[in-house]
Amino acid sequence: WRQRAMARVAPLVVVPEARPAPRPVAPLVVGLDLAVDGVRCVALSEDGTSSPCRGFPLANVALEGAVSALANAARAYVETTLGRGWADVVAVGVAPPGVVVEEGRLAAAEEGGCVTAKAFGWDRAPLGAALSNALGVPATVAAPA
Repeated sequence: WRQRAMARVAPLVVVPEARPAPRPVAPLVVGLDLAVDGVRCVALSEDGTSSPCRGFPLANVALEGAVSALANAARAYVETTLGRGWADVVAVGVAPPGVVVEEGRLAAAEEGGCVTAKAFGWDRAPLGAALSNALGVPATVAAPA
C-alpha cells in the first residue's frame, strides 16, 4: 500500500522565477569642456538625459599630451563615474578654448575641426581627428559660442 501511494505522488518540479528581460543599454555621447587646467566631462543618452558632470585635472597641454589626457579622462568618467563600458559611447564632442577652424562642412566632418589656442600653444591643431583616433569613436570640435 505504501509503495502504491508513493508511486502516485507527482515529482517535485522547480520552476525558475521569471526575470525581466535586461533593458537595452542606451548609447552615450560624451561631452568634454576643455580648459587650460582641466576638463569637465558630461554624458548624454539618446533620450536627452544628462549624467552628472565630473572634472579632471589637465597638466600637459601639448597636443599629444592633451589628447591622451582627454581620452583618459573620458574613459575614466564613463567607466568609474557612470559605471558603464566604453563600448556604450557612440561619439564625443569637445569644446576647447580658442578658435575652431573649419574648412567647409565636409572637411570639418572628416577632420573633426582644427583648433588654434594660444594658451595651449596650438596653431590649427587637428584636435578632432586626434581625439577620434585615440578613442575609436567620432569626435567633433565645437566652436565657442
